[in-house]
Parts: sequence; C-alpha cells; structure tokens
Amino acid sequence: MKLRVWLYLSVWGALCVWMVVGANGGFTLPPGPPSPDYKADDVKYEDGGMGPLYNFARKFINMCLSDIKDVIEVIKDAIKGKIGSNVQDILQMVRSNFLGFSISVVVGLLFIVIFPIVGCCFCCCRVACKACCAQPDEEDPSVSCKKAIYGTILFVIVAFTAAGNICVYVSNDRISLALTEIVDNVDKNLDDIKLFMDHSSKQVDSIKTNFQTAKTELDNHLDATKLSEALQKKAISLLTGGAVDHLQTDIDDVRSTVTNVNTAMNDFQAACPSAVCSSPISPNLPTIPSIDISNQATTSIKTAIDTVLVSTSGAISAAKTQLNSADTKIGNLVDNTKDAIQKGDVVNIKDTKTMVKNQKDFITPYDKYRWYAGIGCGGIVSLILALYCCGICCGCCGGRSVNDPLEKGCVSNCAGRLMIGSLVFIFVFCPMLMLITTLMYIPGAMFERYVCQPFTDPNLEFLDELMDSFEMNFDNIVKHEPGHEMSLKSFLGNCKNNMAIYKALDLEHLTLFSFKFSDLENEVQNIMNHMNSGMGSMLNDKTAFGSANLLPAGLVTDLDGVKTKMSSLDLTSLNNAIQQMEAAVTAAGALPGTSSTATMQTSLNTLKTAKTQLTRLKTDIPTAVYNVKQQLTDATTNMQSNGMTNIAQSFVNDTVNIIDVYFKDVKGKLHNEIGQCQPLWNLYNSIIKISLCQYIVDAFNGFWFSIGWCIFFLLPGAVVGTKLSNFLRDVKYVYDNNHDAESGKSKRTKKNQVDHRDDDDE
Repeated sequence: MKLRVWLYLSVWGALCVWMVVGANGGFTLPPGPPSPDYKADDVKYEDGGMGPLYNFARKFINMCLSDIKDVIEVIKDAIKGKIGSNVQDILQMVRSNFLGFSISVVVGLLFIVIFPIVGCCFCCCRVACKACCAQPDEEDPSVSCKKAIYGTILFVIVAFTAAGNICVYVSNDRISLALTEIVDNVDKNLDDIKLFMDHSSKQVDSIKTNFQTAKTELDNHLDATKLSEALQKKAISLLTGGAVDHLQTDIDDVRSTVTNVNTAMNDFQAACPSAVCSSPISPNLPTIPSIDISNQATTSIKTAIDTVLVSTSGAISAAKTQLNSADTKIGNLVDNTKDAIQKGDVVNIKDTKTMVKNQKDFITPYDKYRWYAGIGCGGIVSLILALYCCGICCGCCGGRSVNDPLEKGCVSNCAGRLMIGSLVFIFVFCPMLMLITTLMYIPGAMFERYVCQPFTDPNLEFLDELMDSFEMNFDNIVKHEPGHEMSLKSFLGNCKNNMAIYKALDLEHLTLFSFKFSDLENEVQNIMNHMNSGMGSMLNDKTAFGSANLLPAGLVTDLDGVKTKMSSLDLTSLNNAIQQMEAAVTAAGALPGTSSTATMQTSLNTLKTAKTQLTRLKTDIPTAVYNVKQQLTDATTNMQSNGMTNIAQSFVNDTVNIIDVYFKDVKGKLHNEIGQCQPLWNLYNSIIKISLCQYIVDAFNGFWFSIGWCIFFLLPGAVVGTKLSNFLRDVKYVYDNNHDAESGKSKRTKKNQVDHRDDDDE
C-alpha cells in the first residue's frame, strides 16, 4: 500500500511540474510544512547496567557458533539440495559450522544425566565409607591454615556465584520489562507512521497550493491589459537601469513627507494650549505635484506594444487553456493521492494497535508465571549461597585455636553441616538448572547469532545475503529497471539518513514509474521555445517603435516643475518651526494640569524625522531628474533603432523563469522533503533491533547465561565446601584403654554412622 501511495505521489508531483507554464521574474514559493517530531526518534535502549553480561553471553555464543556468512552457504546448499541424507555430509557440515555449539549442548545433556549419578555415589560414599570423611589419626598443625585457605577460596567462589545470581533476578525482570517496552515502541511507531502519512498529505497540499499561487500569478501576467502594462513598465525599468523607479519613489516620498508634516502641525496646534501657542507655527513647505513618470513615458509606446501583442494572443490563449487543464488534473491527482494515504493506512494502523494490545493482554498472565519460575531458579541458587554464607560465618566464629580435630564446638559443627546441606541442594537442583540452561541456550544462541546480529549490524552487511539465501529478493517486490536494482540494505540505509521516499526507493528507475526528471528538463526548454516563437513578432518587430518618444514635452515640464519645487524647499523655516515646537512643548509641560504634551511630542518627532528625509531628498531629486531625462532620451534612441527585442526577451525569460522555479521546487521537495522516511527506519530499528533483539533476546540470553554462570562456580564450590566441612564437622569416636606403643597416648579409633571401625581392618 505505501509503495502504491508514493508512486501516486511521485507521478502527481511530476505532472504538476510538466503542466506549469509561465511565471514572473523574482517569483518565489513558500517552503513546505515543517517536519514533525516523531516519538520513535527518542527511543533508546537502556541495558540497566547489564551490558557487560550481555556482551559476555554474546561472545560465548559467537565462540560456539560459526559466522553468519558460513551458515548462509549452508542454507543455500540445503535449498539447492546439496546437503542430502548422507550421514557423512551432515556430520561434516556440523563439524565445520556447529562444532562448538554441538559440544556445549552435549556437555549440558551429559551433565544432566551424569551429575545426579555422581551425587548418589557421593552420598553413598559419605554415609557408608570412611574414605570420604576420614579424620587424621594425629593432630595436624596445619588445620587452621587449611581452613583459612579453603574458606577464602569458597568465599571468592560464593562471591562470583552471587554476582551471577543477581544477574538471574535482573534478567528475569528485564524479560517482563521487554513486554512493556515492545508494546510501547509499537504504539509509538504506529503513531509516527500515522503522523508521517498526515504530514505527507500536508506536503502534497503545499505543492498544490504553490501551483495555485503560480497559476494565479500567470493568469494575471498573461492578461492582455496587464501584460501590456507589465511590458511598458519593464521597458522603462530596463532602458533606464531602474532610475525612473528610484526617482518615482523619491517624489512619492517627498509628497508623503510633506503631507505628514502638515498633519503633524495640525495635531500639534490642536493639542497646544492657547496660553503657549498664541500664534500658529507654520513652516513654509511647497506643494509637490503628483506625477506618474512611467505612465507618461510609455504613452507613446503603448499603442505599438498593443499592436505587436495581437500576434501573441494565440499563444497566450493556449497557455491559459493549458493552465486550466493542469489545474483540474493536479487537483484530481492530489485528491486521489490523499485518499490513498488516508484510507490505505489509518485503518491498518488502528487494527494493528488493537491487535498488539490484545496480544499483550493475552501474554501478560503467562508472563507472570514465567516470572515466578525465574524467581524460583534464582531462589534455588540463593538458598545454596545462603547455606554457604552461613557456613562460612559459623566456621569463622566457631573455630578454635587448637589443632586437635576432636576439639570442635557446636558452632563449627553446624558450619560443617551447612556446607553439606548446600552440597545436597547442588546435587539435587543443578541438573534441573542445567536442563533449563540447555533448553534456553539452543534457541537463544541461534536467534542471537543468525537473526539479531545480521539484522542489528550497523552496516547491515549480511542482511541482503540472508534474505537471498531464502530467495527473498527485495527488488523482486519493488521491481527496478535492469542495472538499477535496489537492496533492502540500501533502502534501510537511505531511510536511516532520512532521505525522501523518491530517492530512498529510487523511484526514478522503477519499472512502474516511467516519468523521468530529464524529461521535465526537456519540457522546460520546449516551453521556453514555445514562448519565444509565440512572441516572435514582438521580438523582431522594430518598425512599430520608430516613432516612440519616452520623454514627451509634458513629462519634461512636470520633471522640471518637481526640480524647481525641491530647489525652493525652505529647510530653514522647517528648522525654525521645530525650535518653536520644542519651546512650546517645554512650556506646556510646565503648566499645571496639561495632558496633551504626549501628542505635541509625537508631532515634534514627526517633524524631526521629516527634516532628515527632506534634507536628503532636496539634494537627491534635482540630480535624479537630470539623470532620468538623459536616460529617457537615450532609451528613446535605443527603442527607435532596436524596438522591443531585448525588453521582450527579458520578459519572456522572466516568465519562463517561474517554470524553472516551480520545477526546482517540486523536484527539490520530491527528492529531499516529501516522505522523508526516517519513521520507516525507526520502525525497523525500534522494533527489530531495540525491542526484539536488545530487550527480549539479550535478556533471554542473559538469564540462561547467568544460571550457567552460577552452575559453573557451584561445581568447584561443592568440592571446596566438602573439603572445608571435613575440618568443621565432628565425627563419633570410640576410645580403647590400650595405648599407642610409640607415643604412649591413648589410641583413638573412630567409627562412622554405620558403626564401621577403623581398627576392624587391622
């Protein structure tokens, strides 16, 4: 749907440019609507301090599984049937690509089977055999040192295991957090897509509005009367270098300034108290006559211009007809495009948001039980660690300084029993924890290595190869011309850089989109040629302007009159009036109850400003009058010899310039503004990379890796704990009356819990 929408949009934009004919020199178009702020722009991944754990798990997975490019070859071979039922081939494939993964899975399964057997053997040996707990027959002077060493080692092991246990709890919580995050991210992206489409509709409207602006301007300039006036003014402006316009502006400024002075004086006189202004203050300013220089200068050429314009009426009429036709077509295309955008996407967005919410409501109760199971796994490890910690504490607090193995207190004995208790829990629950770890490791490692890593690679290096291995070619969907094929990697990379959809999807070379901007440039040249040929008689007709006179006698008289008036301008009287007004303002301010000084001060400021302007204009206007008269004389000679050739050509160029302005405006917006597709990249990035891979897969892998971490350290902990318990627990002894022959001490014999005596074997 989105592809079809943008095809409509691009075709529409191209046609609008193709249909435009004409514009004014200096014509500009307003910018399009500003880009909105998208919610998904702010979506960031927070690992909650678990980044090192996730990286550790990722490195372990990468060590066990081969690179994605090797697996891609395996997938291609499997699709092509090169990997058959031959056992040797399958074993070779596994050995080459999945050896580490297979070994780790086999080790996990063997652990699940063998470890309970080892536990049973250990318990039987512990209960029924003296070898597992034999006490030394003599006092060992290094017992304290051994207890310290074993205790320190066990403490370090417990610390590492506790770190893994904490990660179990955190990862378990982050899996639940992932459910909330992915729903929030989906909602944000769906809102952004809707905003994206609405904004695109506004951009479409702005181009249509710009076309209406251009059309209105063209209608005005192609009107016969207005076209004649425009050419007359352009003739004066070009032939005099703009001097007429400048002089006209100065004369109008003088008239306006004199009028403002008279108005200000009247206001001042009305506001000034009679006690202060007993006599009127009136500067002696001349009345400047109204004069329209351009109108008088072009009177003699108006008839000639109207005559040559008759031959262009056909071209002008055809241009207007083409404009009206373009207006209708563009309106229909805009409406169809907006309907496709609104009807084709809003419904899907609403349905998708509802579906996502329903899925969350369905999964949430099951996630609660999953969370309980995760807490249970962490609780088992926590219980083992608690027994170890209590045993270490009791061993430290209940130990004695003597080295005699028989001299043990109840606290030390309790420490030994706690060690044995933790050992029992290890043998009972570690196989179950390993089973959970193995079952989670298999899908988690595969998904991380062969899905998340290719799809989250900043360069998207293997994305296209992975899709190609499943025969999912992106260009089979969009269908570009041969030699211009596009990959999903290129498209996503373009959207990541916030390109417009026209460039991001390379619509220029789509087989479904035949319009080329090179054709547009040719159309601009064709229109210019059409305008040139349509106004050919004006460009070439010189005889019609043989009697032209841009400086008639009436205009000379008026210009000389303005010059005379400005020369007689009495600035001294104006300055005296200002001084009198300043004194009046001061005097009025001293009178009690006077409230009109503000009006008086405003009028005074007006006169001061007028004085500055009139001082400049008194000097400038006489010089400007002389220059204009000279330039109009030269322009008359030029027009009588060359006609309107240069003037008409300049007018045509300015008219055709709007075609170029509008063409560049539409081209620039299609290539750089309309449908900037960063929301599509945000959709991919926040859903696939952040929500799925970082929040869900990382937390999932962090959970089983943390449990495996705990198991890894619990195994040596079991060995060290057993050795330490031998120095902490007591053993039942039976004392004989005989003495040792060499030492003279009573000979100690011991029996275990099944009444096996050490001396029975002697």
